[in-house]
Amino acid sequence: TGTISIPTRALRTPDLSVTLTGASIICDEMTYTITYSNVGTADQINTVLVDTYDKTKVTPIEGSYDGILNADAGTITWNLGTVAIGGPYTKTFKVRINDGECTTAMIPNTVTISGDRTDKVQLNNARTMTTAVVPDTIIPVITCPPAITIMNGESLDPTVNTKLGSATAKDNCGTPTVTYTDSSSGNCPTIVTRTWKATDR
Repeated sequence: TGTISIPTRALRTPDLSVTLTGASIICDEMTYTITYSNVGTADQINTVLVDTYDKTKVTPIEGSYDGILNADAGTITWNLGTVAIGGPYTKTFKVRINDGECTTAMIPNTVTISGDRTDKVQLNNARTMTTAVVPDTIIPVITCPPAITIMNGESLDPTVNTKLGSATAKDNCGTPTVTYTDSSSGNCPTIVTRTWKATDR
């Protein structure tokens, strides 16, 4: 009698992992960075990376991503094909916080990665993060045109009568909307008081 030893070979499997980070600019834009790796012993094939964002709170900025946008579903999908052993690899994209959401406390985002081959550890194939939005408490700075005298019958519309001038405004949170209202008093001369208003996001 004797003992026969049969050598065995460990099964080679891929092991994808993914992480998600976000850097927020107050109340306007946010950049997401997706980092993924294959720390297994085999390549993963037909790999798909999907980011799911909250479409009610943010909108991806066109040109900031190289994946496939599905605005109705609120997803960006990257068909990565074969992900070789190694990494890390990265994808980035930007979103703009929707109007009216500048005071929203939390914005969720989830990223998942998968392929055709069985993944060794699937717990690290998805990540969810929630980003706190810093409320905008800084008011816009507005610059108004100087007072002028015009002739009777001249247009009071600054887009028609350009010598009236228009107010400009700056803000830390995007570009403010500038509007005006008029009130008048007196007769010959008539004094028109124009009140300019700058509204941020």
